[in-house]
Amino acid sequence: MFRQTPCEIHNAQRRRKLRTSFVQRTILASTNGFRIYVTNLNNSISRDDVAEIFASVARVIAATVFVSGDGQHEAEVVFTEERHAQEAVRVFDMCTLDDTPMRVKILHK
Repeated sequence: MFRQTPCEIHNAQRRRKLRTSFVQRTILASTNGFRIYVTNLNNSISRDDVAEIFASVARVIAATVFVSGDGQHEAEVVFTEERHAQEAVRVFDMCTLDDTPMRVKILHK
């Protein structure tokens, strides 16, 4: 029986995670609206957490959490109106979530 080394297992899991992230981002890219980009997320934060947090500002059309190429957890959130995206930046930029200060900015097309 063929056994994988711990490194091979880790790499396979990471590739699966990156493929899932790519699919989520592709779906999100087809969503119209005003986007914010969230960086420096604690790795325990889920898509549902992000959607719930930012829904306190306004209705969230779509949200996704993904792992960047350098292993950082990041998110994109889409709002229906530009003013809602701006308010989310004002309220949440440098807000500490699970002991980690989030960075939030408008994502320009």
